[in-house]
Amino acid sequence: MNQMKTSYAWRYLTDLTELLPHRASASEAELRAAEWLTEQLERLGFSVERQEFTAPRDTLYAAPPFVFLGVLAAASIGIAWPWVGAILAVLITLPLVGDMLGKPWDFDLLLNQHRSRNVVARRGDDSKPPRVVVMAHYDTQKGSLLFHPRFAPFITPLFSLAYLGLAVIPLALVIRGVWPAAAWTSLVIWVAGLVLLGVAAFLTLSRYTGRYINGANDNGSGTAVTLALAQRLAEAGDEKAGDVVFVFTGSEEVGERGAKHYFRTTGKTLSREHTRVVNLDNIGGGRLHYLLGEGMLVYQPYDRELIALAERRSSQEEPGFLTPIKNLLLPTDGLMATANGFRAITFIAMDQQGKIPHYHWHTDVLENVDRDLVEREEGLLWRFLKDVRSLLEQVG
Repeated sequence: MNQMKTSYAWRYLTDLTELLPHRASASEAELRAAEWLTEQLERLGFSVERQEFTAPRDTLYAAPPFVFLGVLAAASIGIAWPWVGAILAVLITLPLVGDMLGKPWDFDLLLNQHRSRNVVARRGDDSKPPRVVVMAHYDTQKGSLLFHPRFAPFITPLFSLAYLGLAVIPLALVIRGVWPAAAWTSLVIWVAGLVLLGVAAFLTLSRYTGRYINGANDNGSGTAVTLALAQRLAEAGDEKAGDVVFVFTGSEEVGERGAKHYFRTTGKTLSREHTRVVNLDNIGGGRLHYLLGEGMLVYQPYDRELIALAERRSSQEEPGFLTPIKNLLLPTDGLMATANGFRAITFIAMDQQGKIPHYHWHTDVLENVDRDLVEREEGLLWRFLKDVRSLLEQVG
């Protein structure tokens, strides 16, 4: 097993988690965290860009109820005018679909916007676009009834029922329009409507009774390791260090807004063919994994070459320390990279039950982060970063 003589990640994680009680998306606390990141990176000699953008402060709890209730209103119209109701239901659902797919027509159409910020850091020659993007989001989510440890096993069934209801209602209205005698469609619409109403009520209750978490694991761990990788690159004195850019994204917890902004703006200057994206998220507990792909509606596989590098790196580490996993329930910034045509991979840690420890709950504090794991990951991911850079040198 490869060990490092020095580790920086734990110090960064300690400082970050002690700085603020939370780093809520698009909040003043998030902006203060961005300033702290800027200070750390400038101290290491990086040129730092602050990317300003706007984002909603809440999407998971605030936006779906709007969509659910809107579809219910469309269904009530559809009882008398089925085709009108069906069309309205589909149109109202589009922001939800857009958010899942990383499209511009997302929840921003429904929600108020606030200031947020990406912190982008690079060393050396910046006359040419970088070839490796190392990403980690630094904002935190709200802990609520939705993510209570006892309710966590029901999150997937809950949203699956809601999405089924969203699909069933316009379908039933279309059938009603084609076949007016199909009286059973009223019962289907009524049952699906009750499901949507119930989920909307639960999300609203969760929204107003929840409070933001410290986020030591999610994603203080990924942020700290990314800072550690930046420090190692700075200390290496590499004349070609400019081929790596470190991107700390804001507002990931509200639909990957920071990553969306980065790839829709700076991403236009990068080569999709020659750029590789490495995303670090929730790596503070359990066992380290690399994702094979992501997507809630449309599954998008990650880059084969990066997966092959991860497999090779796994074979050179302690057996079982790094293993693959196919997908997640909720997306990461890595999905935004693939959705914009970039070759990417995401690293994430999970426990033996395949769950992220302390996920979006108030126990996500420094005391519950595995220090040994974080320090070992720092070493492994530093070696993986060198693997990626070597690969890009070979391909030219």
